[in-house]
Amino acid sequence: MFSAYINNETSWRPILKHKVFIESLEWIHKKSALVGFGDYLFDQSGWYANVHGYETQDLSRCCWENHKHTVDIQYLISGSECIHWIDTDRLGPPVRYLVEKDREEFALPLEEVSRVVMLSGMFAIFMPGDAHCPKIVSGEPEIIKKVVVKIPIDLLGK
Repeated sequence: MFSAYINNETSWRPILKHKVFIESLEWIHKKSALVGFGDYLFDQSGWYANVHGYETQDLSRCCWENHKHTVDIQYLISGSECIHWIDTDRLGPPVRYLVEKDREEFALPLEEVSRVVMLSGMFAIFMPGDAHCPKIVSGEPEIIKKVVVKIPIDLLGK
């Protein structure tokens, strides 16, 4: 997992050099706040951005997930939320796998997890193996707007 503010390019550009990361983050920075909810395709490979919103909620109502074949870039356009994450090796087996969404779902971890409070302008990257649990309230429940860029892992090998 990697997290940074989109405006602070000196913290992420030296690390995220692949053109897919650069193009995704440039799209987020220039367009995500200007477009409505929905999917925005980058190409035909399954690489796209989804802009959506929801109300943050108690951890007990949130879902632990991992993606075996895609990378998530989660960017907060407005509001704040907490995202928990842990390596999938530290979880039990998935309770189900949704093939069409490439989403493994897990029971709540029994051990301590890492947490990041996402604020407007921040992004986090979750690679396959980075189980994460978004939508968690940080303070009081609030409506947030975010974009999630889905990158097929195969694109990063090119």
